[in-house]
Amino acid sequence: MENNPINDHPNDTPPTDPLAEIQANLTTISNELTGMHKLYHKEFRTILDGMEKELKHYRSVNEGRVFDGILSDIAKVYAENIGLTTDIESQQAEIPHLFEDLRQILESHEVEVHKSNPEEPRNVLFTQVRQKIATDNKDLHGKIAKSHGIAIHKDNLAFVKERVDIYEYKETPTEDGGTE
Repeated sequence: MENNPINDHPNDTPPTDPLAEIQANLTTISNELTGMHKLYHKEFRTILDGMEKELKHYRSVNEGRVFDGILSDIAKVYAENIGLTTDIESQQAEIPHLFEDLRQILESHEVEVHKSNPEEPRNVLFTQVRQKIATDNKDLHGKIAKSHGIAIHKDNLAFVKERVDIYEYKETPTEDGGTE
């Protein structure tokens, strides 16, 4: 077989047109760039939308709008109960409603109101010890003896701590000078 410079391809593959190869490569690159462009804009738009939402939130906080809901609730309670100041004896039946309205405002903002029961374990996050009461019962040590109020809290943040008396274990001396 003669050495033919035109047909010098291995495996006897026909020669390809260099322009067609370049055109195919450009089309592939163009398609990949278009895909990257779409992906970039989709991701960028998502990030940008999130940033715009966060900016609106900070602007509303800055303008005091974040408190509008609770201020509106307080204003309603105030308006409904202002009459209590004029004639307290005739309005006495309304006082429990005032506190129920305030409790509903707190609960609507996910604030919890709690009152401890005697002999239950003390929650140190939401209680403040007012007095320690001596006991010879080890099982009562650190538990609630008496509650003098309520705790008001949201998650682990106490707005008002409940004042409580707790039991404190003290060994009692025996007649022979030892302890029980």
